[in-house]
Amino acid sequence: MAHPQASLISSHKKLAKQLAAAVALLLLPLLLQAFGTHFVRTADTCLLYVLLALGMNVVVGYAGLLDLGYVAFYAVGAYLFALLASPHLGDNFSAIAALFPAGLHSPWWITIALAAVLAATLCLRLQNSRIGRAWMAIRDDEVAAEAMGINTRNLKLLAFAIGASFGGVAGAMFATFQGFISPEAFTLQESVMIVAMVVFGGLGHVPGVILGAMLLTAFPEMLRYLVGPLQAMTDGRLDAGILRQLLIALAMIVTTLLRPRGLWPAPEHGESLRSVAEDAAASTNRALRADA
Repeated sequence: MAHPQASLISSHKKLAKQLAAAVALLLLPLLLQAFGTHFVRTADTCLLYVLLALGMNVVVGYAGLLDLGYVAFYAVGAYLFALLASPHLGDNFSAIAALFPAGLHSPWWITIALAAVLAATLCLRLQNSRIGRAWMAIRDDEVAAEAMGINTRNLKLLAFAIGASFGGVAGAMFATFQGFISPEAFTLQESVMIVAMVVFGGLGHVPGVILGAMLLTAFPEMLRYLVGPLQAMTDGRLDAGILRQLLIALAMIVTTLLRPRGLWPAPEHGESLRSVAEDAAASTNRALRADA
């Protein structure tokens, strides 16, 4: 059994690492301003998809479900924010005009970073909570979880609801960040891409999901420096969109073959149980030999 003081020190170290990572995320846009607004927008786009991937991770990684309609909640959040920010709304509804006399504005470069930090903190808390453990029990064996008295229906609905709330908040951040929204931004391909980020980074592991979202979001931006020479070599016959999809598909295939649990997978859930079982078996064998 672990000493309480050692467990407390380990908990404090873990909290310090999380706080350091949160501060680094909040300061990242400020540091990148020295290199130009393009890098700031790229960093905020990465953080926006981190928020989306964390919401999808609640559904896919924790509860073991699949939600390809996730982008619909993303769209609802974006359009709702656009409606609230519209000056016509204040003209028609005096209560809205009184609530937001100067309009609905926010500094997007800090809002998105703060939302990503809060989402990561909430996911870490959910992962170790009673609800998170119930989700993982449903994911591993739904029949056994139901036999143990877990209300699988309500917990599945709760996972979908929490994931949808993440998507809605990310949609509002996207509307603030982009300044223009259209239906073409909320297609099935976006949901597939967000699922790919979760699987690529590591199902059910918050640091892995953040890593996967950052890499797959920044990857197309890196391609901007490669597509130009390649198009010149092929006389303009190479399409940048097709190349992006091809390289992401290749990355997913290679990752599936070499790292089937993702780039940064969660620790093995059965590791502690396996060690306990081995210790118990060893103790039993020693007791039997002593009796003999």
